[in-house]
Amino acid sequence: MGIKIKRHAGLILIPLLATGSACQSVGSFGGEPGYAARSTFRCGGGVVLRVERRSTSVVINGAGGEDILLPASPPGSQSRFGTPSHALVLEDHEALWMVAGEPPLACRR
Repeated sequence: MGIKIKRHAGLILIPLLATGSACQSVGSFGGEPGYAARSTFRCGGGVVLRVERRSTSVVINGAGGEDILLPASPPGSQSRFGTPSHALVLEDHEALWMVAGEPPLACRR
């Protein structure tokens, strides 16, 4: 039972927080005010992301029916997670979900 990661080329993660986009979730993450170990975010286009906080990463469930492990990026970050193909930026009750080759999705708890 491994974690599947869909590979996409060409994702640029530099201006993640400068986009001004919003995202929606339910629950909160441990270790940060307002964040529990698991949260549900509702995004544009009817996408629902279930986010599980781990010590140095998050696991996304619900994005295309597969689990996606995203390490902190940069290491030690509590709000930015990513791989070359996927990225998640958390800020308060909002999130920005990015998949290479697709427009970013604004989400809210």
